[in-house]
Amino acid sequence: MPDKTKSLLYSEKSPLMSEWLAQAQERLIEEGVLVRDSRSPTGCDFSPAEKEKRRRGAQRLKEVLGKLPGYAKKAEEDGESFWLALYDSGHRVKNMPD
Repeated sequence: MPDKTKSLLYSEKSPLMSEWLAQAQERLIEEGVLVRDSRSPTGCDFSPAEKEKRRRGAQRLKEVLGKLPGYAKKAEEDGESFWLALYDSGHRVKNMPD
């Protein structure tokens, strides 16, 4: 576990939550979802494979939902980040594989 004095996950007010977050972060690193990145404020970033998975998922949402006026308007306002945020929120199209 990283040095608690330098970790953004650590809080003197909530050490149990801090410990839980650090454990969750370690699990995600072990599972290949995150990789250590000293340039990141949290010390981690998404792995290249996870970034690609998210990009593909956002692209599928764009292909399926981009023709609907409400989604198209919001995407026009927010750009490509809209589709990534929508995918990250857990939004999925029925029968859409990951």
